[in-house]
Amino acid sequence: MKKVLSLLIILALIVVAWVFASPYWAVYQLKKAYDAQQADTISAAIEFTQLQQSIKSQLTPVLIEKASHIAKSPILQMLNIELNPNDLVNKMVNQAVDNTVTPEGVQYALTGQATSELLKTNVKLLGGLVAVAMDKIDIKDLILARNSAELNQKIKQQLQSPNPNAPTATSQTRPTTHYCGVNCFEVSGQLRGYPLTLRLQRQGLIHWKIVGVTLPLNA
Repeated sequence: MKKVLSLLIILALIVVAWVFASPYWAVYQLKKAYDAQQADTISAAIEFTQLQQSIKSQLTPVLIEKASHIAKSPILQMLNIELNPNDLVNKMVNQAVDNTVTPEGVQYALTGQATSELLKTNVKLLGGLVAVAMDKIDIKDLILARNSAELNQKIKQQLQSPNPNAPTATSQTRPTTHYCGVNCFEVSGQLRGYPLTLRLQRQGLIHWKIVGVTLPLNA
């Protein structure tokens, strides 16, 4: 009887340890898939609807505030042109995020191979919106000339350039992982010197999916 009890305790401890370690294993598998450019594996680990909402909830209020300044421009008032910041920003953000944060978008990010010109257009638009939210470019330029090759080049340069305020790379700036709740796990790191945090949520007992990201809008 004691042997059976001991065995049950050992099995219980193994299960608890596996449940606790499961997000670390999920992150390891994602890293392997990223290195191998396995877009399907990464897409399967993303809850796209929640991730899209996470990005929208961060971009929209920042961009509406910036667009509101344009709406109050004396020139627009003089020309009797009405600009609704909420409608404009929501339309642009929804279009960019819904058409970019997709399995096709993951494939494009990993391989550079786009399934359509529409995807390329919306990737550029999303990049522009992020650049505006980070104060890299003026929202006026994005609204008036978002299809301009010159503007697209500027957006690309701004987003690909390293953060001048980033600390020197040390062990403290390497990716870190931690539980943010029983069913919440975060991976924090840097992308070109800008802080970025991925949030994973438990699915069932040992499976995890990416549901959110914290953008470096205040970096």
